[in-house]
Amino acid sequence: MGKDMDSLTFREAITDAIRYWEPRCLLYNGLLAEIVLFYLFSFSRTDPSLKAALSGG
Repeated sequence: MGKDMDSLTFREAITDAIRYWEPRCLLYNGLLAEIVLFYLFSFSRTDPSLKAALSGG
């Protein structure tokens, strides 16, 4: 990562970008999944039509 931008190849730039964003992407996706599950379980407890759809009945 300490290379000069003029000597950086496209492949190295992509590799550096993936190394930088991958841990943040996993954290973001985990947080997003928690929010979705929270809302899904919250609304399934109060909304009878969603409760029936989730239970398959």
